[in-house]
Formats: sequence, C-alpha cells, structure tokens
Amino acid sequence: PSATTIVVVTIAGGHFEVIHAGDSRAYLWRGGHLQRLTADHSWVAEQERAGTLTPEEAARSQYRNIITRCIGAEPAVQLERRDAERCSAHDLFLLSSDGLHGLVDEPEIVAVLASGSTLQEIADRLVELANERGGTDNISVVVARIE
Repeated sequence: PSATTIVVVTIAGGHFEVIHAGDSRAYLWRGGHLQRLTADHSWVAEQERAGTLTPEEAARSQYRNIITRCIGAEPAVQLERRDAERCSAHDLFLLSSDGLHGLVDEPEIVAVLASGSTLQEIADRLVELANERGGTDNISVVVARIE
C-alpha cells in the first residue's frame, strides 16, 4: 500500500494548532527566531531522542527515511496534535516535506526567511536550494503569514 506524511496548521480565533504524522515539518518564524513545531516520526529521530544515535549519526543513517507514523499504510493513523497556541501579528508558518529539510539545514532556512522576500519568493528559494543539492525527494513547501 501507498503511504504519505502530513502536516497541518489550523488557525482560528487568534490561535493555531499543529497536527502531523511522519517527517513533514511545521516551523514558526516569529520575531526573527525559527521554532520547529513538530518532531519527526521516524526511526532515526526516535533513536536520536532516545540517545542511541548522535545527531551526526542520524544525519548519515541509511534508515533516516523509515517513518513510524504515516497516512495510508494502516487502516488507522495516529496523528500527533500540538496544543493550541496564540498567534501573533506577522507570525510566519513554514510547512515542508523532508525533501526540503533533508537537504537544506535550519540556518539556511533562517537566512531565507530573514531575507525580507515575499512568501512566494521564500517558497521558491527554498525549493531551489533543495534542488541545487540534488532534489533527491519530493520537495513540498507552504509558507503563510498572519497579517
């Protein structure tokens, strides 16, 4: 059977919530700081959190693409839900598949977000960076801002 990851940010009533399964990620860019809102559901990430792999070993592991939660492989899916948090004016949300964060590291993402570019230019530049590094996986990027 076919399977995929998911990451969703819902915004209502001045609050946001994040729901996800797999290794697609949600980030919040607020006040010049990037905060990752999700933790990957993958074998390597779980081993890193348990302390059995170092971040360097995790980055090189041949098992980094093995996800432990997804949609489509099983009849039921276990989604992780982050508690609702208050939105602030100018919050920027970045949702991405592992095709981005597998090839573009967080300091590079910060540099693109801090560039003052439009949302479309930010998304385009992030995809361009991943493609310049081989574009080895599906590269999905969504950028949204609270006005």
